[in-house]
Amino acid sequence: MKFAQTVYTSGNDLLQLINEILDLSKVEAGKMPIDPRRFSPSDVCAALEQTFGPVAEQRGLAFEIRVDERVPDLVFTDPTRLQQILKNLLSNAFKFTSKGRVTMSVSLSAEHGDSMLCFAVEDTGIGIAPDKQRIIFDAFQQADGTTSRKYGGTGLGLTISREIARLLGGTIHVVSAPDRGSTFTLSLPTRYSGADATPREEGAGEQAAPEAVVPALPADATFSGTTALLVDDDARNIFAIQTVLEARGIRVLHAENGQAALDLLTDQRIDLVLMDTMMPGMDGIAATQAIRRMSALQTLPVIALTAKAMKGDREKALEAGATDYVTKPVNPDQLLAIVHHWLSKGGAASAVVPAAHPPAAAHAPAAE
Repeated sequence: MKFAQTVYTSGNDLLQLINEILDLSKVEAGKMPIDPRRFSPSDVCAALEQTFGPVAEQRGLAFEIRVDERVPDLVFTDPTRLQQILKNLLSNAFKFTSKGRVTMSVSLSAEHGDSMLCFAVEDTGIGIAPDKQRIIFDAFQQADGTTSRKYGGTGLGLTISREIARLLGGTIHVVSAPDRGSTFTLSLPTRYSGADATPREEGAGEQAAPEAVVPALPADATFSGTTALLVDDDARNIFAIQTVLEARGIRVLHAENGQAALDLLTDQRIDLVLMDTMMPGMDGIAATQAIRRMSALQTLPVIALTAKAMKGDREKALEAGATDYVTKPVNPDQLLAIVHHWLSKGGAASAVVPAAHPPAAAHAPAAE
């Protein structure tokens, strides 16, 4: 078990490094996608509170997110990129704080006549010396040579966060002193005005996408009586995902392609579908579209799974009718949180569909 945990942790560290290098490459090439939309800052804060609340409890730290009453109900910017920055700032705050507290304050200010949304992440951690506060925003740089050995990290998170903030028209600055903690403040316009703003400005084509941040899995989450349909043709993915789900008491049925999934849905009660997008025969996009044409399954959660993470893939899955979108390799905690989130949504119960086509000769059995 110890060796398996080491392999798992090392794999996650490597995946994080690869993702951060890819993000940095996109920023440097001017190819970082920005997808502005209207959303509630309070919803983002609530999701972050659920994500980092268990971290604070585990580390014995006080944690609070305060939202000023003047903060507008809706803002127009990229919620995914905003969350990426805030997660990085909060992760760093917890990483470098062994006692005391971490707080995030959200307020509204005016700079040069523009309304700015300010997120101040404050901690009581180790702090940063004045002569080191500039270099922490440089790629692969940390405050000193011992930081990476003691606390881990790549030295890319703040670099990427600063560049994303610039793309959104904002800034990040830090106020800190050794052994007295740090405060990182992200300031963003409440209304993004970049080149990507026009297509979504009037809401044209704006769809009811799922929340950009899914709350962390509650400690008391249960899946008793839940049946999930896993649609995938890769034995490795089937084994990994089925193991994660069955360990939490979820009954897993398996179909090897979209047509087999449709056949199972005609005579099985399914609570949630995990749909790979690329399969031989009927792929996941076509199968999801077919599911949404079944009136009895309009609210059945369908989570798209794909190893492709290129710009437009998420939108393509959502336009086909997917409820949410997860990239491979799947993070077990993230997957369970997403499954729980959509199962807990009202009106998402499945129903047996009257057969609209002859059933397949044989259904793909659940992988052992």
